[in-house]
Amino acid sequence: MKKTNNYFIEKVLALIFGVIGVIFIIVAALLASHSGKIARTYIQTTAEITGFDTVRSNTDSKYRRRTAVKYEVEGQSLEQLLNEYSSSMYEGKIIPVLVNPEDYYDVRTSTLLYLPAIIFGVVAVPFLVVAIILIVVIVSRGKRFSRIYEEGKRITAEVTGGKINRNYSVNNRHPWRLECRYEDTFTGEEHVFMSGNVWFDPNQYLGRPISVYILDGNYSKYYIDVDSLDL
Repeated sequence: MKKTNNYFIEKVLALIFGVIGVIFIIVAALLASHSGKIARTYIQTTAEITGFDTVRSNTDSKYRRRTAVKYEVEGQSLEQLLNEYSSSMYEGKIIPVLVNPEDYYDVRTSTLLYLPAIIFGVVAVPFLVVAIILIVVIVSRGKRFSRIYEEGKRITAEVTGGKINRNYSVNNRHPWRLECRYEDTFTGEEHVFMSGNVWFDPNQYLGRPISVYILDGNYSKYYIDVDSLDL
């Protein structure tokens, strides 16, 4: 009966972080594509900032600043409030804007056009980095432990306890690391081994035999077969 699923939590986390990162990348790509279409089809002109307005949002009740601008399109002098603001804006400043050729009152600044896409792209990076790191760790450790398991010598150790790994948690729950000991009958030396993260309390198996695989007689290269615990 299996008590572990090797790197199950790590695999789930890699999947979650990877999916979230990909979703953010897709949203960033869609926003960038939409912004690119606006840049290609809208009329490019300049506007003068004539003032600022503060309004309260209906969604989160926060106050937001809007920018009043004056601009000309096809000989028409127009004024509009932009739902955009940055600390570099000031009254009298001339800024580049893009105007919808089908609706002259649909105007936006060209400098902030790609900002939403950039934000989503930047947010995606840490999620993808964490996912990649987890995948690399899972693959590299999996290959190393598989080699030890297939080529190593099996010895029988004794479970002597477990320690909580407080450096790692999932949903505020910390995993355990199983500890076992083995005495080399030829040298009389005692060797202590620590398993990877397990999601059960190893102390309930105190004194139980457990299989450990040693590679090339080197006790520092080992793999604890937690699933070999005899229930």
